[in-house]
Amino acid sequence: MKQMLSICLIVGLVLIVASSMRAQAVGDYQSNGSGNWSDYSKWQSYNGTGWVTAATAPTGNTVINLQGTDSLYIDVPVTISDTLKSTGGKVNSSASSLTFASGSVYLHEVDKGSVPRATWNDGSTVRITGTQTGGPSFPSDCPVYNVDCDLHALTGNVQRSEERRVGKECRSRW
Repeated sequence: MKQMLSICLIVGLVLIVASSMRAQAVGDYQSNGSGNWSDYSKWQSYNGTGWVTAATAPTGNTVINLQGTDSLYIDVPVTISDTLKSTGGKVNSSASSLTFASGSVYLHEVDKGSVPRATWNDGSTVRITGTQTGGPSFPSDCPVYNVDCDLHALTGNVQRSEERRVGKECRSRW
């Protein structure tokens, strides 16, 4: 019994440490207000010890977090090659201004909302994880390549009609 308790405590500590390691990395960005994407004053970057005002706007090759109610208008072409994450913030874009490269991820960690209008290259993914009462809307004129839905916290109904707008594949984990 003591051995089992020790094992549980060790596993718990490992999980806590591992979850904190999943946090930010040097060079990651987070939004810091609403405005134009190219306005570096609307961004903070992580320098290894904390978040500081960014010297430049993100180019898309690091993790980018859109926070709270921040709304960024993409006024320059941006190609996401890593991860664009919404924890409440949103992007106003057109398919010609925002591109998701192969291997990139749009991480939707908020209830409802919308997936940004973009060009979705083969191998890009929309990952929906924050849904509780309803999933995000998808732009009808921009089919996405891959959708990964983690709906374990869902308490409302899912509209399966959204799957018709998905390009090649939709996986759901219930």
